[in-house]
Amino acid sequence: MVSGAFLSINAHPQLPYAPADSIRIYALLDKADQEDLKGAIDLAINFADDALSLAKSKKMMRGEGFALLKWADLSYKKSGKGTDKSFFDKPRQIGLELRDSFLIGLSYHQEGQYQMQTNQYKEAIPLLENAKSYYQSGDLLNYRGLVLNDIGFVQDRLGQSENAMENYLNAVRIFEQVGNKKEAANSLGNAAIVLYRQGRVEDAIRIFKECAETRKSIGDVKGVAATYNNIAVAYNNLNIDSAVHYRQLALPYVEQSGTIANQAQSYASLAVLLSKQKKPYEALEAHDKALALYEQAGDEIKIANQNVNKAETYLQLRQFEEAERCLNISEEMGLKLKSHSLLQNVYLVKTKMYETNKDFNDALISHKNYEKYIDNLLKETNIASINELQIRYETEKKDNEIKRLATEKR
Repeated sequence: MVSGAFLSINAHPQLPYAPADSIRIYALLDKADQEDLKGAIDLAINFADDALSLAKSKKMMRGEGFALLKWADLSYKKSGKGTDKSFFDKPRQIGLELRDSFLIGLSYHQEGQYQMQTNQYKEAIPLLENAKSYYQSGDLLNYRGLVLNDIGFVQDRLGQSENAMENYLNAVRIFEQVGNKKEAANSLGNAAIVLYRQGRVEDAIRIFKECAETRKSIGDVKGVAATYNNIAVAYNNLNIDSAVHYRQLALPYVEQSGTIANQAQSYASLAVLLSKQKKPYEALEAHDKALALYEQAGDEIKIANQNVNKAETYLQLRQFEEAERCLNISEEMGLKLKSHSLLQNVYLVKTKMYETNKDFNDALISHKNYEKYIDNLLKETNIASINELQIRYETEKKDNEIKRLATEKR
C-alpha cells in the first residue's frame, strides 16, 4: 500500500549576493525532483550531488541545507537503508542560523518521514507536529498539506483510523486549493486504504481508480504503479481475474521506477495470483523474473522464499523433481541463514509434496521437521516477549527513580 511520499524540494530563493550560483543550485534540485518523479533515481541523485558540491564550494548555506535534505531523501528511496542523522541536523542548524522557518520545518518533516519509513511511528509524530508548526505562512500551504498527509499515515498505522481520515481529507482540500494533483491523488489514495481496512472494499477500489487516472495524466510513474498494485490487492478476495489484470497493468510502470525491490515484489505477487488462477506456466515465468531480480539485489531470504513459492507452482504441474530442487535450495539457505520461519515453510511444502507423490516415509520426516521449527518459533516468540517485558520493567524503575530524586530536590 501506498505510504506518504517524500518531499520535493522547491526551495526559497538564496540571498542575492550570488544570484547566478543560487539559480544554478536550485535548478539542479528542480532537475533532481523531475527525475525522481519519473522514477530515474540514479540520475536524480547525480543532480542532488552536483547541487550539494556547488553549494559547498560557494559557501551558500541555505543551498547546502536543501541539497543535503534532497540527497537524504533520494538515498533512502534507492537503498531502503538508514540515513545518517546529520543529514537532518545540519540543515536544521542552518535554518536556525538563517531564521528560515521553511528549512527548519523541512528538516523536521523529512526526519519524521524517515521514522515513518522505518516503522518508528510514535517517534515520527512529534517530528511531524514540529514541522507543521513551521508551515504557517500562505506560501507553505502545500507543505502543510504534505505534513497533514504524513500525520494521517502515522495515525492509520497506530490504529487511529478516524483521525487519519480527517487529516487525509484536510490534506486533499489543501492540495486541490493549490492545484497539486499528484499529492491530492496520494492523500486520496491513502484515504482509500483506510476504507479498505474498514471493509469498504468497493468504495476503496472506486477511489483507487480515480487516483490512477489522475496519476497517469501527470506522468507520475511510481504513483501509477503503486495505485494499480493497490487495486490488485483490493481485488484479491473479490475477483482473481481483476487482481491479475491490475498486477499486469502495474508492471510497465514498476519497471520504469528503477527500484529492483519493487520490480521483484511485483513479479512475485503476480506469480502467486497466476498460480491461483490455474495458469502455472505463466506463473513460472513470473517466478523466474522475480528470482532474477532478487538475485541481482542479493536478497537471500527473498530468493529462498521465492523458491518455495515456485515449488508450489511445480506441484500444480506434478513436476515433483523440479519442486524438490527448489525446496532443497530454500532448505539450504534456511539452514545457512538460521531462519526458522523459512524452514517451517519449506518442510510444510515438502510434506505436501511427498504426500501427493505417495512417499509417506519422507512425508513423515518432513512433517516432524515442520513441527520442530514450529516449536522453535514459539520459543523465540516467548523469549522475545520476556525480554521486552524486562526492558519495560527496567525503564519503569529508572523513571520512578528519576521522579523520586526530583521530589527530594524540591
